[in-house]
Amino acid sequence: MLVDVVRVERPDLEELKNKLIVQISNDKDQLSELEAKILQMISDVQGEILDDEVLIETLGQSKRTSELIKVRMTEAE
Repeated sequence: MLVDVVRVERPDLEELKNKLIVQISNDKDQLSELEAKILQMISDVQGEILDDEVLIETLGQSKRTSELIKVRMTEAE
């Protein structure tokens, strides 16, 4: 019932809530994809892990993405 009242009285809040839900879902998917990519890259490494520049860059990208998602999640709460 509260959802119906909010939808009628404050449609902007309802729209914001829906956007946040979609964004959170997309962020979780993105983190899962990055995790899978990193795990695959680690398992495929031949030789020293620290010599694999692509892996190091991917780890850096993952860290930046994770930090951005963490900020968005905090804002959403």
